[in-house]
Amino acid sequence: MKNTKPEILHLTLKKEWFAMIVSGEKKEEYRELKDYWKKRFWLEGTTKCRSYDIVRFKNGYAKDAPEFDIVCKKITMRLSKAKWSTQKPTKCFVIELGEILSKKNIE
Repeated sequence: MKNTKPEILHLTLKKEWFAMIVSGEKKEEYRELKDYWKKRFWLEGTTKCRSYDIVRFKNGYAKDAPEFDIVCKKITMRLSKAKWSTQKPTKCFVIELGEILSKKNIE
């Protein structure tokens, strides 16, 4: 059987959302339905969402910024949850998250 590399989605988060996911309080992340995200999430020529194995979240852009890897259960399109969004619920990409696999530079 051939060993394949996991598909990793790299995303940067603000401190508030980063901390909520690390603590286990927040189990999904949202991205607006904009062309940039459609290109990253949709399978080419379809409106079906691509699958990733892992999401690598980083808090900032510094070389030593806190980061962690977490299981990406699936990506779908639906309304965001108001308590985890800065806006009222809107249709968006929803990244459903599983267990944290590793942490780096997190106290």
